[in-house]
Amino acid sequence: MKYWMMSALLLLVSCSTFANEQAPQLPGAASEWLDGKPLQWQSLKGKVVLMNVWTFGCWNSYRSLPWVVSLQQRFPDLQIIGIHSPEFDYEKDRKRLRNTMAEYKIHYPQLLDDGYGYWRQLNNRYWPSFYVVDKNGKIRGKFAGETHMNDRQAGQIERLINTLSQES
Repeated sequence: MKYWMMSALLLLVSCSTFANEQAPQLPGAASEWLDGKPLQWQSLKGKVVLMNVWTFGCWNSYRSLPWVVSLQQRFPDLQIIGIHSPEFDYEKDRKRLRNTMAEYKIHYPQLLDDGYGYWRQLNNRYWPSFYVVDKNGKIRGKFAGETHMNDRQAGQIERLINTLSQES
């Protein structure tokens, strides 16, 4: 019974919502970005963006990384931004974060959300979560939960990315 209820909850949570909310402003301080290169929505105008809220200590986040990284090759115009929101103190270790990134060949920017500031602005609740942002900086889809190549949620997200990429 518990498994059924949890599955139903995750299904509801993973459904995309098309709220057309403006994405929260990205932090401008270099210290809040792993490599000190802050991104701003103004410079991302005209690009579809996938924000991946994750932490390297979360198995669901960890197991979703191969799919997320595959999007870099399959959607070369897609900008991926990692929102690394550590749950535990050991996950704030930059060396361990870099090791995970090296292991999975992650080459997209990482916002360091150690204090959950961006997490709260997104009204996020889950690791991992995925936010698809259109070319004008509006959140057009919200998804939560472990995601793998060719699963239902991956298909939903990829179709949304395709649709938004074709918009002018």
